[in-house]
Amino acid sequence: MTFRLADPDALYPVDASTDVPTERGFEPRPCRLLFRLMSIEEESELAAAGDREYLAGVLGGWEGIEDHDGSPLEFGADNAARLGRVSYFVVGVQRAYRAWLLALPGKTSPRPRGTGASQGAEAATH
Repeated sequence: MTFRLADPDALYPVDASTDVPTERGFEPRPCRLLFRLMSIEEESELAAAGDREYLAGVLGGWEGIEDHDGSPLEFGADNAARLGRVSYFVVGVQRAYRAWLLALPGKTSPRPRGTGASQGAEAATH
C-alpha cells in the first residue's frame, strides 16, 4: 500500500458537543460535525480571522443541530454565519476541531510519537 495525500475536498465526521448555558449552568449538547482537513497553521489563521470565517473554513456540514423551533438546521453559509454569532457554539467547534486535528498521526501533531516531547524540546536536545 502506498502513501496517498488526503483528498482536499474530503469531509471527516467528528462527534462533538457544545456546552450550552442553561438555568442550571452549562449542559453538553451533542452533534456531528463534518470537518475539512487543514494544517494547524491554517486553522490558527482562521481562528484569528473571526468566528464566522472560522466556521466557514473548518466546517463542511453538520448533523444534529436544530433551529430555535426544534426543526433541523440545514447546513449552509447563512446558517453557519448565524451560528458564528453564538460564541459557545464556536468554542465547541474549535475545541472539537483541535482535539481531532491533534489526534491525527503524523506531521499535524506538535509532539513526535517516539519521545512525547515537543518538537522544540527535541530540537534543543540535539
